[in-house]
Amino acid sequence: TGLNVTNIVKGYREQRRGIVEMEQANAKVRNYISNINYALQVGGVRSALRDPEWRTGDAVTFVRMVVESYRDQCQERHIELTYAASEPSVTIETMPSYLKTILGSYIENAINYSKDFSKIAVTSMVENDCFVVKVSDDGIGIAACLALLESEEPMGKIECLFTISEE
Repeated sequence: TGLNVTNIVKGYREQRRGIVEMEQANAKVRNYISNINYALQVGGVRSALRDPEWRTGDAVTFVRMVVESYRDQCQERHIELTYAASEPSVTIETMPSYLKTILGSYIENAINYSKDFSKIAVTSMVENDCFVVKVSDDGIGIAACLALLESEEPMGKIECLFTISEE
């Protein structure tokens, strides 16, 4: 009977560990969706998506495609648009439609508030198991708005965080 009790305790611990891991995964998903919804609200973007689909793929390639889709718009105003990734490839789980909407909103904002012949830089890197995308520009954008609000530390860039896939 001592062996049975030990097996039951081991089984309980493994089951509890599985529950804790599932709760942590659910918390990450809730946090991710909350961040997306917040970013959409901040950017004034309304999503028409009803059931967004999760995908696993190369985030660097996807970001590069989104950035390239704004190339013509920037060239019309002689704005230099660049994308630099610290990693050649990063696999993440994301909702591509959300990522495209959020990143597109940031790039459009940078274009709208930049003067002709200015620069917009999109960069990506991995920090603390997160894929981070930064959009910075020479325009009045957020820095001027925060300065008007008498902020102590005006931001010059916006960051998006995405969790890296285990696959």
